[in-house]
Amino acid sequence: KKARAAYDELFTILPFEADWWQARKVPAAYVGNPIADECPAVESDPEGPVALLPGSRASELEHVGPLLAQSARHMLTMDADVQFNVAVAPTLDRSAVEATFAGLPVTYVERLRDAVSGASAALVCMGTAGLETALIGTPNVLTYRAAPVTWFIGNLLVRLDQTSPSNLVLDPGPWPEIMGRDADPETLARTVMALRDPHAPERIEQLEASQELRAKMAGGI
Repeated sequence: KKARAAYDELFTILPFEADWWQARKVPAAYVGNPIADECPAVESDPEGPVALLPGSRASELEHVGPLLAQSARHMLTMDADVQFNVAVAPTLDRSAVEATFAGLPVTYVERLRDAVSGASAALVCMGTAGLETALIGTPNVLTYRAAPVTWFIGNLLVRLDQTSPSNLVLDPGPWPEIMGRDADPETLARTVMALRDPHAPERIEQLEASQELRAKMAGGI
């Protein structure tokens, strides 16, 4: 009631946000999203590197970065030739990122799209990066870890089957969300490596879903 009284109309940058408000009798419209314009589709190469995206915050690098590095080491036990691209967000200390992934066959890049474009698959810190990766068209697995208190509070506040923007836009989407206690390196490695198989149903489903996602995110008013 307060929103209906306060706003003549709302403009959103994700399609499902407009749907949510409209269902509550608040005029709303999806106006498009700059991420969709800035992430053109690039064909994923099943033999390409695996992209590792540790997030853009120091806290994410602290909690998610080591998980990605451990998962990468497990991937190497499954394929000794696999290479990795690591995106170093401008908000992160590059030396801290390099220390996190030390000893791995890594190429460091500054832009997410350079890490993801043409990659065979990606292991992604939950957030906007997952939406960008899905729009580009690289099959991916989403994961997240946080400090125990933060995780506890988040679980109290958020009650959703899926939480990533890419999955919420398609409702449901096919991108796995493996988080918290479920996010062990072996499980993540196995799930990511399965996506590198060009004939894997999970890979094919994600590639098709990326096309649908781009279509839904295109345009706006």
